[in-house]
Amino acid sequence: MKAAPSPAHAPACRFIRHVGPTALGLWASATLVACASFGSGGPSAAPGAGHGSETGRHGTAGGVLPPSLAVPPPAAPETPGPLLPEPTRTRLKNGSEVHVLQRPGARLVSLRVALRAPLANAAERRVALWALTSLLRSATQKEEAALEAFGSKPQVILSEVEHGAQIAWSVRPEQLEAALDWLAAKLQSPRLTNFDAVAWQLERHQIHRLRTEPGYLATYLTTAALPTGGPEQLRLQAPHPALQSPRSFECQRWLLQALRPDQIHVVVLGPLDAARADALVRSSFGDWSTSTKTPATSSTSPLPASKERPRSPSLQLAHAENSAWAHLHFSFAGPDGASGERAWAQLRWGLELLRGSEGLQRVARELRATRPTISATRHGDSWRIHVDVAAPGEKTLELATAVRAELRRLAQAGLSADRIARAVDVERARLRRAWQDQEQLATLLAGFVGAGLDPRLLSEELSPPPGELDAIARRLDASWRWDDVLDELEVTVVGDAKRLEKALSAWRPVLVFDPKRDLRLLRRVAHDPEAPRDISASATEEDTPGP
Repeated sequence: MKAAPSPAHAPACRFIRHVGPTALGLWASATLVACASFGSGGPSAAPGAGHGSETGRHGTAGGVLPPSLAVPPPAAPETPGPLLPEPTRTRLKNGSEVHVLQRPGARLVSLRVALRAPLANAAERRVALWALTSLLRSATQKEEAALEAFGSKPQVILSEVEHGAQIAWSVRPEQLEAALDWLAAKLQSPRLTNFDAVAWQLERHQIHRLRTEPGYLATYLTTAALPTGGPEQLRLQAPHPALQSPRSFECQRWLLQALRPDQIHVVVLGPLDAARADALVRSSFGDWSTSTKTPATSSTSPLPASKERPRSPSLQLAHAENSAWAHLHFSFAGPDGASGERAWAQLRWGLELLRGSEGLQRVARELRATRPTISATRHGDSWRIHVDVAAPGEKTLELATAVRAELRRLAQAGLSADRIARAVDVERARLRRAWQDQEQLATLLAGFVGAGLDPRLLSEELSPPPGELDAIARRLDASWRWDDVLDELEVTVVGDAKRLEKALSAWRPVLVFDPKRDLRLLRRVAHDPEAPRDISASATEEDTPGP
């Protein structure tokens, strides 16, 4: 049944009162993929938990091993050799780049079009998601008929760690030429003729996730763009401003800025030889000129400037009525978002060191919590590091303070060469496994080349000689700036506010939101060190997260 679309400028909160919990299927599904994840474990075992990716989840447990704890024996050294296959690279006259990796025996061709466009925060990613999905959905009857013949449709992939976006498509080898022509025509003349209907579907899909996935809701509240002044400036009973959908002129303007031939990287993996694939891409994208005129936007107003979220000591609490479990999301500033192969390798090693923490895992075991998970997202000129964990409701305050204390202890412990060596080996093994999945490898390589990273140089950075490990440990200690950020640790909890808010107010001021009512700010609970810290236990069997 076709539902009438809302006006493009209407906020997403308008639909919360009108739509059911089931999201519409999107054939151009909006998929957030963290290039730092590589298909590792999910963000939480809590019911419906998870944030970030719909097709791949963030990594597994986290923390840096302090010297006082036993260090597991290093993994066996990896076999020398490149960690990443090096595709052939051709630069067209218009600045576009073609990267081809032949994989004999593959049944399908994995096609990626990587856009080197700025996606520095959650607000810009939302505009890109709305814009690209609307562009792919704005098809004429002839284009729709052509898509039906492919048997698959393109998807939008946003990188949470690196700048940029991707359009992903898997087609049969004999369909590659037609698929390239279809995409080139779309990207060279971006028109959003179906924006209202697509925006309505995206809003409904997002609302469904906010209602059913505690991890996604917690991350959304933590990273969503807020007005100047932070969450304390939100009005009571008012819809959360981050639910405001991008407007059509904002999306059109983003497309005109992002869709330039010198920002396009076409990545092809499959059974075709490099010369044949390169010729097909050149035929479709080679005549795209920087002087090609694109349609004017419906408004000349510029996109709103991205604003850094002010740091806040408050705790955000999203009410989940009668939930016996709570999902906790911790976020703090990570290293500077420097570009280049070395910076990317050091970020990966830092995340792996967090995942290897015995301290955080011990805290989780003692409090009957799920295994902590670690992820990273780009935020302005730096990365933000996220720790997600779920626990029985009565353990919420104890777990929150224990995780914060463990993070502070890790900050004071420093790093050592043996821990770096183990992180290097684990990361090398993860990249080796990515070779086995062509789709995963295509997304990985497209993310790298779209961010300006050379797979050959990246392989070298990820294989440091043993003599450099001490220097790497010192650089990591300096770049992560632990001591400067833990006092600004942001915490978001999804749980039964009636049970949790008073106890949590003994630790921090609490802002209570209602996910079922436009994420409205229901009330503020002032910090009260004398508040009772006991949280009654009322867990039920069906509320308990699975293994």
